[in-house]
Amino acid sequence: MCRTALFFQCYVACSIVLKLTRRDGIIMVEDYQIDFSSHRLDLIDINDGMSATTREFEYDAAGNITLEKRGGATHMKPHYDDTNRMDSVSP
Repeated sequence: MCRTALFFQCYVACSIVLKLTRRDGIIMVEDYQIDFSSHRLDLIDINDGMSATTREFEYDAAGNITLEKRGGATHMKPHYDDTNRMDSVSP
């Protein structure tokens, strides 16, 4: 059974902190940071007590994710067709 706790802090940007306790007892903390003006997810800080990583996101004018970085390195680059449907993803 997983236990979840949520904490909200909204000012200029919004931060949603999700705290999960896994079945093996490890506590995962994920901090979702959302740009208040664009309502887009900027980054997620993930920490399990032993290691930490960051997922960062970039968007095009239509609001499509164009780049996701994990730990500062490119993780995926989606490509979209003329109707804004994702048609491919490069690692």
